[in-house]
Amino acid sequence: MSTRLPTRLASEPIVEVVSEVRFNASRDAAVNLLPGILHSKFGPFDQQGRTLPMALPPELIQADASLLFRPHVAMFLGNKVIQVGPRVVSVALRAPYPGWTEFSNFVFEVFQVVCNQNFVTEIDWLSLKYTDLISFSGEPPRLGWLNASLTLGDSRLDDQPIAIRAEHMDGPITTVVQVSSPVTSQQADIADSQGLLLEVDTIHRASFTNFEEDYRSVLNDLHERNKRQFFSLLSEDTKSRLGPEYS
Repeated sequence: MSTRLPTRLASEPIVEVVSEVRFNASRDAAVNLLPGILHSKFGPFDQQGRTLPMALPPELIQADASLLFRPHVAMFLGNKVIQVGPRVVSVALRAPYPGWTEFSNFVFEVFQVVCNQNFVTEIDWLSLKYTDLISFSGEPPRLGWLNASLTLGDSRLDDQPIAIRAEHMDGPITTVVQVSSPVTSQQADIADSQGLLLEVDTIHRASFTNFEEDYRSVLNDLHERNKRQFFSLLSEDTKSRLGPEYS
């Protein structure tokens, strides 16, 4: 298999990309203050609102780690979404994907706002997750589209419904790959179609000594790792059918 990576695909399968940063912060400071600060820099937003019920008491949120890292406020700007929780800020972009340069520049702007707040202390998580839906008109999705095979006993499961999750650790970087098939695509003004969902999440799980100085280079490294992982998972036939461009 060629190690040369395409710069883009003519039939772009990306449906969403999300970058997330996690940190320590004093109680509700992030949720109470960051939305207003972000609104001042990027607003007015098309839409802004709570993603969790307002009635949840702060004591419950502080006691449940899953709630600390869930977004409580979402702000929509075109196909971009900024989400804020007590200890998390994420930037998501839904299709159409404009390319890494445009997306990363927006992420850098948002994360710089996070860096500038004195209530944000230790930052110990930076991640980049791409979600791709691979589908070909008139064909049922199958695992054979990927550079992968799955066998249970004597039975190969290439054409069966599947849900696979695997993790790989390399120093502070964890790569999580998830495959689900079949998945139904539901997009506005486009007929529903079935495909194979491929998620690649690259995560820097370690405390940053100087996040402001390092996050750009780390995020670029996560992007390169994510891209290499994604293309390594495609069969040569699938890659060819998606229309790789190398310019």
